[in-house]
This record gives sequence, C-alpha cells and structure tokens, in this order.
Amino acid sequence: MAAPKLISRRYEVLELLGQGGMGTVYKVRHTALGSISALKVLPKDLMQDPEMVTRFYREARIMANLSHPSIVRVLDIDQDDALDFHYFVMEYVEGRTLKKDIEEKGSLTLAETLDVVGQVARAVAYAHAHVPPIVHRDIKPANIMIEERSGRVVVMDFGIAKELDGKELTRPGVTIGTLKYCAPEQMRQEQLDGAVDVYALGMVMYEAYTGKHLFAGLGERELIAKVLVEKSENAPVFEKPTPQAFADLVARAIAKSREVRFPSMPAFLRELEACVAECATAPAHSGTTGRFRPRLVTS
Repeated sequence: MAAPKLISRRYEVLELLGQGGMGTVYKVRHTALGSISALKVLPKDLMQDPEMVTRFYREARIMANLSHPSIVRVLDIDQDDALDFHYFVMEYVEGRTLKKDIEEKGSLTLAETLDVVGQVARAVAYAHAHVPPIVHRDIKPANIMIEERSGRVVVMDFGIAKELDGKELTRPGVTIGTLKYCAPEQMRQEQLDGAVDVYALGMVMYEAYTGKHLFAGLGERELIAKVLVEKSENAPVFEKPTPQAFADLVARAIAKSREVRFPSMPAFLRELEACVAECATAPAHSGTTGRFRPRLVTS
C-alpha cells in the first residue's frame, strides 16, 4: 500500500518508520499543532479479522493507561473512513532500537548494558504492578528504543501484551512472542506471569553485552529442543572479562527452572542494583560462566 499523504485531515505523513505483521508505522506532523508523532496503521488485510481489530485497539488502550517515562505514550486513536483504516498515534522517539545499536557497536559495554536493562526493568515492573497486571510477552532488542539525545530507553510494541485478568486473544496451538526470547512456560502455552518478561529481558541482557544471542545459530526446532527437552540449565558463558556478579545475574534471569529464575521483576531489579554496586569494584575475568548462588530470591 502506498503511503497516504494526509490521515484524518490532520496528520501529514512525513516518512515510513517501519512495517510489521501487526501494523505500519509512519512519522507524521499534526497540521494544526505542528507536533511530530508516530502513527501506527492496522494493515488492511487484518481489518477483516475482528480479533485482530480488537487486539489493535487493545494495544492502544493498554499503552494509553500506562504512564511511565520508559513506556511509549499513546496520544490518539481513530479511524480514517476515507482511507478505510484504523490507527493510533504515539509519541515519536528520536533514536534507534537496541537491536540497531547492538548491530552497529558489536556489543554494549557493561555500564551501557546495565543502564539499558535497568530502565527496561523499571518500566516493565511498573506494567506488572498495574491493575490489572500487564505482561509484555515480547521483550526483545527490536522493541526497545534508545532516545538519541537523552539516552532514555523506551519499551515499545504492546501488541501481544496480556492483561492477567483479561480474555486471551490468541489462537490455540500458536506460541505468542518471539521464540528466541520465550521462556519454557511461554513455549508450552501455560499460565503466564511476569517471570516470562524476566526471562526475555535476561536474554536481551546477554545479547546486548556479548553481541550475540545465547542460542545464535540454532534453527527453530533445535531451539525448542534446547529449551524444552534438554534437562541442563541455560549456561551463559562470557568470553570477555566479566564480573562474576553480572554473570550470576544473567544466569538467574534466563534460568529455565521457575524455582531458580527471579520470580518477579522487582526481585530481578533488586539484584541488578546490587550488581551495579558490586561491579563498580569487583574484578572481571575472561571465560566467566554464570552460576546459581545458593540463596533465596523473594518476590
């Protein structure tokens, strides 16, 4: 579909920002106010599916009800009858995704990694504490924006977020989320809670710091077998000098076992903050392997 020039007679389309299965995003200017925003359009082929339309509006409603500096803000939602599509308007974040940042830098420094992950963790913990709780279910580098001038980190794309007291809008037999970042219980389509976002963020943390995903090079079937069939725990290995506290933090976050993994985002955040303090003085060693400390982590 060619990009429209004007939407609802008030949003001038400036450029295409991105395109995915659940929508096309444009950079737009409000003709009266002159403000710059991002506008997400539901693809026309999905407009015939009532479930997809419901999910699209639910994504906008979820984000509109979350007020946090590290969660993208929704400003408007409407339907353009002349162009025959649904859309919602979000704040425009001038910057690039964490995915792009990793690709261009190769990897992030330890300080950069802890800063980005900390901002994401605080935003997601806020969403989990919402009434009803909201689990993102698709935390990954492509859904994390880093604002160019301020360094503010913004969590994007709540298209498959789950309100824990709401109706599930997914088809039976379909795994929701990006497989590389899915916890075992998410792959099995079991009852989920905030621990799935901890797992995904742990995978993001490892990828940001090392420059590659823990399961890089594995096909879909191999990945599923690695997570669901192999009895051994995920074992992050760091080739560059790495403080043990950081390696341990990653290992607990990406643990397949619910008994080992941090049970909640606040629990993860407490350990992350302790890790920041410890890493400021702790020595770093090459070939560090994440280990599981024999201590209880409470929610």
